[in-house]
Amino acid sequence: MEDALDDLAPVADVLAMFSAILAQRTKDGALEAWALTGDPDKVVETLTMADQIGKTDRSVGLGLTFDGVVEDDTALVVCPTGIAPFDHLKDDGIRGGQMLTILAATNDGKSLMLAQMAAANIRAGNNVLVHTTEQRDVAALAKVAADLTSIPYKDLEHNVGNARAKASKIMARLRKVHGWGELSVKESAPDFATPAETEAFAEDFEREFNVPPDLIVVDYADRVSAGGKPGRPRYDVQGEVWQAYQNMAVRRMCVVATASQAKPLDKGQTWRGKDHFRDTLRKGHYADVCVSLNWADDRKKGGLHVFKDRMGASLYTIQIVPDWAYGRICAVSELIKSGLSPSEDRRRNDYGGVTQYLDNLDLDEDEDEDPTKKFKG
Repeated sequence: MEDALDDLAPVADVLAMFSAILAQRTKDGALEAWALTGDPDKVVETLTMADQIGKTDRSVGLGLTFDGVVEDDTALVVCPTGIAPFDHLKDDGIRGGQMLTILAATNDGKSLMLAQMAAANIRAGNNVLVHTTEQRDVAALAKVAADLTSIPYKDLEHNVGNARAKASKIMARLRKVHGWGELSVKESAPDFATPAETEAFAEDFEREFNVPPDLIVVDYADRVSAGGKPGRPRYDVQGEVWQAYQNMAVRRMCVVATASQAKPLDKGQTWRGKDHFRDTLRKGHYADVCVSLNWADDRKKGGLHVFKDRMGASLYTIQIVPDWAYGRICAVSELIKSGLSPSEDRRRNDYGGVTQYLDNLDLDEDEDEDPTKKFKG
């Protein structure tokens, strides 16, 4: 080291040497991948990337004015979360090219928030892909459909009173009338799913609907693996998973929304933040927007705490009430409105708002078609 300090190599020479090594390794990896997969498109993409390693953009760049800047920001997709106060502060939602991560404890509403975000985007005309690793595809679809139709989630999951056929009829009609976006729900075995599988589902979505997904919901990324050799530390695996999904959002200019399990709050703490991610803090490093769901002990009030936001202010809290978490996936009954806990009102059989939809539907239309076939991912 002492000898080296006497005559250090120029920085440019060192960078050039490492750039050449990295480029060659990338090319070697591309050829090995081609030998295993036989996918020439991936090889071309990787070789093109290898040729750019070590090169810099030496254009003039931006000056003191915005003259000449292409006005493409308005073309970016905007994905609402379905929580009105948050969307208002975010100028209608999360911008394309970003990854949203929801941090919450067990049974605090991670999957529910993701399902309601999916429904909000369908109503907004955005196209949604849901990749579920936590529950069966029909259960994930039922949560989204419950939000869209006001038919209770449990009735859709178990098809009580032919609820799925009714929901299919309602969604088909309202999609036609209001121009709803497309929806595809895909299921993978937990702990075996990978970001590459999500990417493959997105490509299937484009082939089926001729449009790319604007929102990709991964429920949830804690159950996703990075692939490769088994037995790797979860610290490394989860970091790679989150980085892959953030890269996916940027590459596709869509929004990727997922969730993560939270550590328990320490005594005296009210809100969860970046230090409460399980497995690795790198999850919060790679995500663009991080929020946590926090409920009071009586479950009658809670808060959405924003502890990271690369595109705006962070470290603020929005008060929310149980109607957001429970009422949105089924009609809010008079018992809940009067103050009864939603968990005590599970036996109700009123459908609330769905009656209004059914009254306006011609139920004899397409009578030769089995409506249950439409209720699918």
